[in-house]
This record gives sequence, C-alpha cells and structure tokens, in this order.
Amino acid sequence: MPDNKNKGQGSQFQGSQNRPAPTGQGGQSHGGAGQMAKDAASSVSQAAQSVMATATEQAQHAAAGVASGMKTLAGTIREQVPGQGMLGTAAGNVAEGLESGSRYLQEEGFSGMAEDMVGMVRRNPIPCVLACVGVGFVLGLVLTSSSNARSY
Repeated sequence: MPDNKNKGQGSQFQGSQNRPAPTGQGGQSHGGAGQMAKDAASSVSQAAQSVMATATEQAQHAAAGVASGMKTLAGTIREQVPGQGMLGTAAGNVAEGLESGSRYLQEEGFSGMAEDMVGMVRRNPIPCVLACVGVGFVLGLVLTSSSNARSY
C-alpha cells in the first residue's frame, strides 16, 4: 500500500512553481508610481507657493489699508480735539503715535513687524513668556466668565 504522507506536500510547492515570474513591466509600474508621486508632490509644492504668494500680496494690501486708516484716524483726532490743555496734549500724543505706527506699517509691512517681534522675543525671552502666560490667563478668565454668563 502506498504511503500518503507526502501527498499534500507536492501541491504545496506546485502553487509557487506555477506563478509567473515578475517581468520588467511590474518594475516599470513601480517606477510609474514613483513618478506619479513626484509629479503630485511637485504640483502640491507649486500650489503652496501660489497660495503663499497670494497671501503675501493680500497681507501687503491689508497693511497698506490699516496704515491708511491709522493716518486718517490721527488726522480726525487732531481736527476734533482742542489743541490746548491736558486733553489736547493727550490727543496730540495719541495722534502722533498713530501717525508713527502708520509710517512704520507702510515701510515695514506685516513681515517686517513679524521679524521685529521675533527679534524682541529672542532678546527678552522670559518677559515675553510671562506676558504670554498673563494674556492667556486673562483670556481664559474672560472666556470662562462669558460662557458662564450665557448658561444662566
């Protein structure tokens, strides 16, 4: 009588022997996928650059608009407030500050303002961290009190 122990082993190897060997076309499909990924990354990069250019342009227009508004407000303050006395002195100082801020914003824009802010934080890190913690604490109190007021 024949031994049937080895009967299942032959079918186990037949499946792997009957598979077609990989050809060059499969390798090309991997290369094609890589090229597609590179193309997709390139198009995403170009889209991001376009968005950044648009955002920068809009920020420059916004800075010019804010600077113009500050200058107009300074002129209005100078016209409406009397020039003498303590109120006149305070109004003159506020108007001067607005005009100075307007000039700075027109010359530097938001990017220059951001660079100046980074420089200030690098020169004074501890006071800046403390100021941020204080602002965060106050915002937390304000937001918590406003949400509690709505619930009543």
